[in-house]
Amino acid sequence: MGKGDKKTRRGKIIIGTYGVRRPK
Repeated sequence: MGKGDKKTRRGKIIIGTYGVRRPK
């Protein structure tokens, strides 16, 4: 768990990626 964790919604927002947890 951290700021750059791609598995979490918050991590995706920080990294700027999308996925199942954070749809476009």
